[in-house]
This record gives sequence, C-alpha cells and structure tokens, in this order.
Amino acid sequence: MWDFFIYVSQFEIMYNTFMKQTLQIMFKEYKLQIFVFLVLLSIFTVFDQQLCTLLYHPGNIYGAFFEKFTYLPGCYLLFLSTTILYVHYFKTNNKKFQYLTMLMCTVSFFITSYYFYEALAGIGMVLHIILSLCIIFACIKWRQLDAYVKTAWIVIFTILAALLTVELFKMLWGRVRPYANLDNSSYYTPWFELNFNDFKTYFENSDTTKSFPSGHSNWATLTLCYSFYFKKHRKVAIATSVIYILLVTTSRVVYGMHHPSDVLCGCAIAYTYYSIAKHKVKHFKQTEVSI
Repeated sequence: MWDFFIYVSQFEIMYNTFMKQTLQIMFKEYKLQIFVFLVLLSIFTVFDQQLCTLLYHPGNIYGAFFEKFTYLPGCYLLFLSTTILYVHYFKTNNKKFQYLTMLMCTVSFFITSYYFYEALAGIGMVLHIILSLCIIFACIKWRQLDAYVKTAWIVIFTILAALLTVELFKMLWGRVRPYANLDNSSYYTPWFELNFNDFKTYFENSDTTKSFPSGHSNWATLTLCYSFYFKKHRKVAIATSVIYILLVTTSRVVYGMHHPSDVLCGCAIAYTYYSIAKHKVKHFKQTEVSI
C-alpha cells in the first residue's frame, strides 16, 4: 500500500519537473510565437464575429475540399510512425511490442481508410492501399529506420495528446459554429466563455456546438512533425506544412465552420505539443538521413 503512495509521489515529482522544464523552454525559445499568438488572440477576441461575417462564403469549393481532405496528411503521419515501429520490432523479434505495434499500425490504417473513403469513395480506397504499400515498402528498405524508433513513439504520443486535448476543449466550451450563429447573434459566445457540453449532447447531437477549438487546424499543424523524419529537407518540410496550415485555417473560416479564434487556438494546441516533441527529438543522436 505504501509502495503505491511512493510511486504516486515519484510520478508527481517527475511530472512537476517536466512541466517546469517545458514552461522554461517555451518561454525561452518561443517568445516571438507567444507574442504573435497573444496579439492575434486579442484581435480575434474583439473582431471574431465581424471577420466571420466578412469571410463567410457557404458552399465554396475551397472550403469543401479542405473539409474532406485535411485529415489525410496527419493520418499518414500516424500510419508512417506506427509502421516504423512495427517494422523495427518485427526485425528485432520483440514479440511483446510486435503485437502492440501491429495493432497500432492496423488501427491507423483503418482510420486513414475511413477519411479516404469519405473523401473519394472507392477510388480513395485504391489510392490509400497503394500509398500504404509504398510506405510499408519504404520502411522495410530504410536502412536507418532503427534510428527513428524513439522519434516515432514521440510523434504518436504528440498526435494523440493534441487530439485528446482538442476534444476535451470542445466538450468544455460547447461553442456554436459560425454558420449557425451568423443569422442569430444570440447564439454567439466569445472564445473565453465555457458552455459545458454534457456527454449526451456531445456524442448524440450534431457538431454544431463543436466550434472551439478547430480540429482541422489542429490536424494541419501536426504535419510539422514530418520534419522529424525528413532531416535533410527539414526546412522544406516545415515550409510546406506552414503553407498547408494557412490554407486549412483560412478555409475553415471561409466555410463557416470556425471563428478565427477557433483556428488560432487549434493551431496553438498542436504547436505546443510539436514544440515539446521537437525539444525531445533534439536529444536523440540520429544520423542526418531522410526517407
């Protein structure tokens, strides 16, 4: 019994130390990002609804495209990471982790399958299978794969942590989406007001009250983690992700699914986890290689 309390106490000390170090790193290395975030959040706090009204264009192709396809790059990032782990543990004949990572790889495959089918139906499934086989084959042939096992674990935990945080916030905030409140301003609430969706409302009703924060923007920002794998082309990977993030976030406001503050906070959540992951990955002595 006492051992349990000792373990809990040790975990609490480790957690507090981790959080303290993380906050120190964030404020030291990301002062500019924090400043920009606070400035934008201040602007959006005042002009959130006005910007939505100005930019809202229902039924446009731009918004519809990213409504369907935003999740795919993030899903393939998850599939790539789980495949790296499975191939590694299969080669090392580690049965315990082999079965676990095989399950993880299978789950990530079917998650990606779902979004691909939603976007392109039968053709999407064919493309998905081809892309998945290419990823699996590349991982099998990748000689430096073992150097990225720790990175793969970190990427997976980063994705899961970011997604769970967003879903928790959506449940707590219960903010009505712009398309539902532009005609009736009484439904509008500022980003800092919590409306507390209960479990029944959250899981049974439509997604009308899931505006804050933006899940699509969160997924888009997580693509920054690709830079952990493309070491030689890190700047190109980051630049591509930034362009993708800008396209996705703008589309969410134009399509009437989110307020500017929603997409900003959705990006901020993912970027925070990405920054922590980036700091951890830096400590790994990996060969400068890419896929």
